Amino acid sequence: MMNFKYSLVVFWLCFSCQALSVNIDEYQRILKRYTEHHEAGASVIVSKGNKTLYAGAHGLANLEHNALLSPSSVFPIASLTKQFTAAAIMMLVESDKLSLDHKAALYIDGFDEIVKDATIAQLLSHTAGLGDYINDTNIIGNEIRTHIAFDDLIERIKQVPNAHRAGERARYSNNGYVLLAKIIENVSGLSYAEFIKTRIFKPLNMMSSYVGDGQLMARRASGYSRHNGRSIAAQAIDFSWGVGTGNIFSTTLDLSKWYRALADGTLISTQSYQQMATPFKLSSGEVARFGYGLMNGSLANEKMTIHGGIIPGFRNSQAYFPDHELFVSVLCNFDSCRPQDILRHLAAVSMNLPIPSFKKGKTDVNKISSLLGHYKINDTATRTLFEKDGNYFTKRENGQAMQVIPMSNNRFFYPNSLSYFVINTQHDGPTQMTMYHNLSLDGQTAVKINE
Repeated sequence: MMNFKYSLVVFWLCFSCQALSVNIDEYQRILKRYTEHHEAGASVIVSKGNKTLYAGAHGLANLEHNALLSPSSVFPIASLTKQFTAAAIMMLVESDKLSLDHKAALYIDGFDEIVKDATIAQLLSHTAGLGDYINDTNIIGNEIRTHIAFDDLIERIKQVPNAHRAGERARYSNNGYVLLAKIIENVSGLSYAEFIKTRIFKPLNMMSSYVGDGQLMARRASGYSRHNGRSIAAQAIDFSWGVGTGNIFSTTLDLSKWYRALADGTLISTQSYQQMATPFKLSSGEVARFGYGLMNGSLANEKMTIHGGIIPGFRNSQAYFPDHELFVSVLCNFDSCRPQDILRHLAAVSMNLPIPSFKKGKTDVNKISSLLGHYKINDTATRTLFEKDGNYFTKRENGQAMQVIPMSNNRFFYPNSLSYFVINTQHDGPTQMTMYHNLSLDGQTAVKINE
């Protein structure tokens, strides 16, 4: 029965993908590289404009019942919630209900001393100077397992010391997004959950998305942690602690609808979206890392807008590549998952970027043996390539040995990562090892030390 279910998922994927520039088997091979069929896994989607290039899943949604993951599996999306909160604020701005330049204290009672001169924009961009209640070990270790009323959560936030003055620097803060959720309620007259449901989920037909408040959800994935090589149920948390900052549940299919509407001007204006996606400027003139619920990055010189989330048992990452209109979302239900690596790998093949195979290749032991030795990175650092029991490893001075897999006689990759290196031997020059991290096009070169 298990294999029959899995074959149905694969058939759906093949049937739904059209005009692919990448063979569907390549997408599936990438997903299987980072997940196991008999363990918790991941659901992913790759879309370009309004076309789905690939939607698939690998692994189990629930280990105890052998329930398989699918693109319709519902996950808590953790800090991806913040982009929904940010978009909700922009919707209120567009309807002239508030202004980004207004002081946050105008919209929420009792916070004059906490937010002080912080603006709405500074709450959105993590530059308001607030601390973070998540750093309270008692909350994380104990209290977060039980329900808390929203107003009580607001009162707890008042007790968290500020980290710095507003606008001085960027510091990631969940507190700011809880306060933004309260501002949405105060300004709109709706609960946060009702606003997100009626103004975002329903218009976008996100029928498998929820604001978590303890309700039952069909197809919900369970979260897992690894302990002594075994998967165990992750620590349970009550999502009442994450209003506005981490309490939304969704699927990769729904998230693709969401981001397409966000980026193409359907939900908010393209100008408002650009504000969300643009790094915020500090009072010093320096540019912060964050926009509004989003961050900027790059993959092999391709611009991307990215964010991720982490809670016990779950990790995720999603990104949009504006020059290609490419969206990738990865939702995992085990907390040792590396969703950014999966995302980068899927995106790279979708954009036809030059990347290695990450497959073990045919090699000549004698040719590889000639490359073994110490490579000087700089005046204080070296990397050693060596062989042990038929396997190859690298090691920094005081670091751990890390296995590498040869793709050819001079190209090696690290398992379960996107890092690899190439060794080139020159007739009239030194042998050089060039290391590439996370599919970067710019490598770090080390020169072999003659011994």
